Amino acid sequence: MTSQRRAEQHARDLAEHFRFAIHAGGLGTWRWDLATGDTAWDERLEALFGLRPGGFDGSFDSYVARLHPADREMVLARVQDAVATKSSYRVEHRVLWPDGTVHWIAAAGGVTVDEHDVVTGTIG
Repeated sequence: MTSQRRAEQHARDLAEHFRFAIHAGGLGTWRWDLATGDTAWDERLEALFGLRPGGFDGSFDSYVARLHPADREMVLARVQDAVATKSSYRVEHRVLWPDGTVHWIAAAGGVTVDEHDVVTGTIG
């Protein structure tokens, strides 16, 4: 086996381990593009917000609308602080499900940067 093939297999193995860990932990994931506002959620995160698979429209504004009104300012300030300081963040907050019920979420994320160290968004 060539070194490139070993590296490719290693990358596949790591991706599989990551998928299993995410599933076992009951975690959902997202990625937010700061420039476009596009926000990608996996199906598990949609479920944590009370949505059916494919039910999230991919906009940051839709995410913000799902935040409990009493927690919205605090969550956005935490994200803005992380973006300003190029750091990670953790925040516990409530979300509103489409059926009107309130649920708690614990989020952990960090900023992404480009090759020039300019913030491009968040992932978590």
